[in-house]
Amino acid sequence: MQKTCNGFLFRYIMCIMKTNGLRQIAKKAGCSCATVSRVLNNRQGISEAVRKKILALAEEMKYTGTPGKRIVTLFANLDIDGFDIYTMHLLHEVMVELHRAEFRVEVLFDSDVDMIGERYICGAVSLLPYDRIASVWGKKRSQPLVCINDYSDFSGGVPSVCSDDRKAIRDAVDFLYGRGHRVISLLITNMNTLNNLVRAGAFEEYTAGHGGRLRGSVIRTESRFLNAVPLERYVEKLPADCTAVIAPVEAFGNRLYKILKALRPEAALIPWCYPLHDYAAATGIPFMRQDFRSLAETAVKMLQDQLQGMPVSNSFVPYIFNRS
Repeated sequence: MQKTCNGFLFRYIMCIMKTNGLRQIAKKAGCSCATVSRVLNNRQGISEAVRKKILALAEEMKYTGTPGKRIVTLFANLDIDGFDIYTMHLLHEVMVELHRAEFRVEVLFDSDVDMIGERYICGAVSLLPYDRIASVWGKKRSQPLVCINDYSDFSGGVPSVCSDDRKAIRDAVDFLYGRGHRVISLLITNMNTLNNLVRAGAFEEYTAGHGGRLRGSVIRTESRFLNAVPLERYVEKLPADCTAVIAPVEAFGNRLYKILKALRPEAALIPWCYPLHDYAAATGIPFMRQDFRSLAETAVKMLQDQLQGMPVSNSFVPYIFNRS
């Protein structure tokens, strides 16, 4: 079921990307997307023949006549294997919400930032979780940008909406503490995303605040890619008296669950899961899941508010905590 749904989402996203105006115009004109972008933004260095051809195609496809310039760019990662599960689900929810708000959507990759221009998009949403795109956006662009699960930049006027990792960690610790666990470990990847930095900091702060009644330890992997290292190595690093593990490692929660049951069957587990990850529900263990729909709704609302000249501040969306 999970693979089928993920495959459907990937095909849906790729179909949407094929309808991107830039790519359609570039394909019909026999040029690059960058050339189309330069023409639509009235930049120099393009032959008159190519310019006329691109403008005629843009007019024919009603690309330049989108009412109110209601075109929003989405920035997302694409690796050699395609979109990762996180990007697929979040991208799908944001695209649905933008279409519901009657925006036209262009999906670009992080390497395509320079392709966008002032003349044909009204704003952008970034799904790049550790790109820090906000820090340079305000210096180059005047269009509003909203970042999801990334750093904001108030001096540049760029807000962000993030899953509330601090609250998720507190809720997980409280849940385990209330069930008698006094030695709890946080297993986390060595990836300096905003989420992971907040998770580790909140865990250390909150466990230390129990006045010696609770001991916490953070186990960091040596690699940001858990499929590159054996998870057994990190389970073996758990303190001998550890009775519970919090694991914000969505893509590898199922592997960790099986390994933990084999090596430390007495240890409770609260993993972070992606939508459609059914192993946690099937086993009856509690789990956390990012609320991608609420993240998307909040991001689009923040973008709309900026377009209307309204003040916008950072926003946090609670996790969905299935306590089983």
